[in-house]
Amino acid sequence: MRPVLALVAALAALAVATAAAAAEPAPPPARDTVTGSAFIGVGFPSSTYTVDAFSGRSGEAPGGTITVRGLLADFDLTVTCLRIQGTRAVVTGRQEGAGRVISFVLVLEDVPVPGTDRASTGSYLDTPPPACADVDIGQELLDVRSGSFTIVDAPAPAATKKACRKGGWETLGFPSKRACKKAVVRPPGR
Repeated sequence: MRPVLALVAALAALAVATAAAAAEPAPPPARDTVTGSAFIGVGFPSSTYTVDAFSGRSGEAPGGTITVRGLLADFDLTVTCLRIQGTRAVVTGRQEGAGRVISFVLVLEDVPVPGTDRASTGSYLDTPPPACADVDIGQELLDVRSGSFTIVDAPAPAATKKACRKGGWETLGFPSKRACKKAVVRPPGR
């Protein structure tokens, strides 16, 4: 009888621990990302753009790929820049080969209503794309014909636990005060 009671008690403790862990909100993303695929229909006619781009919270260390599939040509570009501002992103990519350099600039908008994302593209042959900061992120965009993009703008980490108080965690983009306090960057040696 005692082994059965011990087993029941252990299972109950496990259930409580699992429920507590499940109630914990997910931590905020640690990096900016743009993912998705869509037929944009500008730039290169009849082109589908697939983006898998990432960078640090401030655009540092960009990486990933941009794939362009179209009637005129196909390109596989390496992401050289990612800048996110709210629901809009600038992504640039570059492909080198056969003595040529191809560069692309995409400006994307992740509209909350499904099927209404917007985009603009630019391509550059044998010249580098403009610097990310120089691309007008507020420019006029065209409706994406099919597909969608997801843009994630990671919140900056809280500098202090005090910044997480009195609703500060919401302003900083965290799902809870606890998640905000866990993300505080501690100085070395503390």
